[in-house]
Amino acid sequence: MEKRSGKERQSDLTAHLTGILLLDIDFFKRINDNYGHNAGDAVLIEVSQRLKSCCRDHDFIVRWGGEEIVLLLDTISISQVRPFIQRILKAVAEPAIQFEQHLIDVSVSGGFIHLPFAKVSEQQLNWEKVMQIADMALYLSKTNGRNQVYLVNDLKLPYEQAESLLYSDLGRAIEQELVEITIEYGPGGRVN
Repeated sequence: MEKRSGKERQSDLTAHLTGILLLDIDFFKRINDNYGHNAGDAVLIEVSQRLKSCCRDHDFIVRWGGEEIVLLLDTISISQVRPFIQRILKAVAEPAIQFEQHLIDVSVSGGFIHLPFAKVSEQQLNWEKVMQIADMALYLSKTNGRNQVYLVNDLKLPYEQAESLLYSDLGRAIEQELVEITIEYGPGGRVN
């Protein structure tokens, strides 16, 4: 059996990260209310096509419910994430979506996390828990301005010390500097 150095093992781990990007179309109810449900359907279809144009063949785009969409990004490295999210935010927002005689401005908010997260084993932090964290990051994106994605990058202390807040109150975990995050803004910044 061949032994590998710590650096090689770390490289292997990084090469096999799965990115989870949970998106929600901003003000979707307003689109349905102002333009009708057919317009909402047209927006969903166009957003999914724009997302598909940004993704690789081996990525998955799944309608999670209502106007929520999950992107499962197989083997996306940490260095690829921010440029990818910028492409997504721009592709969704520009140009406005045409429905009949209307131009509808659309943006998305999201939460992003890698699996495995922060070198924590998937036995401790499985995909359901990671999705819960991505959902809380999405919620923070929505409540703090929309048209942005909160990226949950890493832990600033051992997992066992951050675990309870990580699952229950991501905002407080961020305030207490237990979690490292970055925020990527869409074209034009926040859209309150």
